[in-house]
Amino acid sequence: MPSIRIILISINVVSTVFAAYASINAWNRREKAGLMATFLSLSMAATIIYAVGYTMELASNTLPQILFWVKVEHLGIEFISPCWLLFTLCLSGRQKMLSPNRMASFFIIPVIMIIMVITNHYHLDPHLTPNAPFPTLTYTRGFMAWLGIGYVGFCLVMSLIFFTMMYLQAAPAFRNQALIFALGSFFPLVGMILTATNESLYHLDLAPLSMSISGIFFIIGFRRLQILDIMPLARDVVFEGIQDGVLVFDNEGRLVDFNPQAKSIFPEVVDRSIGLQAAAVFGDDSPLTKMVQGTVQENNTFPKGKSIYRCNMLPLQDSQKKCVGKVVTLQDYTETETMVRQLKDLATMDFLTGICNRRYFYELADKEIARSERLNKPLSLILFDLDEFKLINDTLGHTAGDAVLKFVVTIISQRLRKYDIFGRFGGDEFLILLPETDITAAQVLAEEIRNMLETSEVHFEDQIIKTSGSFGVASIDFHQTTPFEDLVRRADKAVYMAKDSGRNRVCVDNTNLLSVESKRI
Repeated sequence: MPSIRIILISINVVSTVFAAYASINAWNRREKAGLMATFLSLSMAATIIYAVGYTMELASNTLPQILFWVKVEHLGIEFISPCWLLFTLCLSGRQKMLSPNRMASFFIIPVIMIIMVITNHYHLDPHLTPNAPFPTLTYTRGFMAWLGIGYVGFCLVMSLIFFTMMYLQAAPAFRNQALIFALGSFFPLVGMILTATNESLYHLDLAPLSMSISGIFFIIGFRRLQILDIMPLARDVVFEGIQDGVLVFDNEGRLVDFNPQAKSIFPEVVDRSIGLQAAAVFGDDSPLTKMVQGTVQENNTFPKGKSIYRCNMLPLQDSQKKCVGKVVTLQDYTETETMVRQLKDLATMDFLTGICNRRYFYELADKEIARSERLNKPLSLILFDLDEFKLINDTLGHTAGDAVLKFVVTIISQRLRKYDIFGRFGGDEFLILLPETDITAAQVLAEEIRNMLETSEVHFEDQIIKTSGSFGVASIDFHQTTPFEDLVRRADKAVYMAKDSGRNRVCVDNTNLLSVESKRI
């Protein structure tokens, strides 16, 4: 049966191998992970120095040999915990706090401890442990020794706290990584406490054993969880600081996390909403609920208050590409939507009057003619232009002419139904398409509008402008199949009839007109 000495030496060798594996893997990830990979690699390298020195201490048989290797050990011991704490701060998103001077301050106490060890002021009254199965060191701890132990403990405790916070705050896909590092801090802390309180057998140092256990977790992390390849991005920096709203749901559709921006969009989201189904938080009819439930498309927009948000949903996967939930992002789309609407208006509306331009009017008219034929309903068109409009432009200026056009559009729009289509044909010419309206009802409406123009006055600066219009009316009913261009041509012909008859009147095109009951719906 191997002796305790051989077992402890073997454990140290294993600890050295684990630390070397972790140090090399971390060092090779510096380009991806930056300072956090560097500090993890340095912490593991310091562990190697410590483990090798302690192995040689265990193999030594005299006090001078043991004291020499103890000094070697401290070249590693003193740097393990500060490098580990710096790694923790980087990984938890606090790297911006670490200026060069602050990072250097982490090593002030370790350097002092090394000086104390070398000058024999650390280990007071060193001697071999009585009744031990092999030579081991026993010494009296003075102030400096307790200062060094306290600093190591402080670093490990703070690291454990930060990793625990990361575990509680991390998305499900990254919690295992936070747990690996939390355990990596926990076992060395326990080993240090047992050693410092002389609870270990023969006053043996339990740190190598605890580091070996931590090394096992690191190997699992590197091989299975892709530590430092897929990093748990700092929640405080990314999740809380991102401008978009973010909501995280599990596979069952329960809310598991949200950031402040999401809460500002949805005031109903509060801390007690965690764990509730999306429907319980947002309501059954909410677009967000339907998206999470998979009943609507994954990318859409929805209004909320005065804003419009674009909603995107992506699967949340762990390192094995297994879906562990859904991430919904809410981007303020108001400005973009406004720009899209403005571009659409520029493409479809007349810039001056705000009614349909000619191209868009024709597009809508084609649809209405098809609808009229499908439903067997009549459809009429009024085309008119303003009498002597050129004279207004020539005498009072184009600004006055623009004011007249706007005035005409305003008063006529008030008379039309919501589904009538009003458009500018060009210059001072206008079109009104009247669905489900026969020729007689269209003629009556045209006469009403003509009378409105004749009796209205346009006030422009100190001028009062009178205007009138010449109107042409044409119609099709369910017995006819008429291209819209033909309908426009017939209405335009009627306008010329009105002008030839003295202007300011309504003329009806009677081409192919059938006798039907007059009706305007």
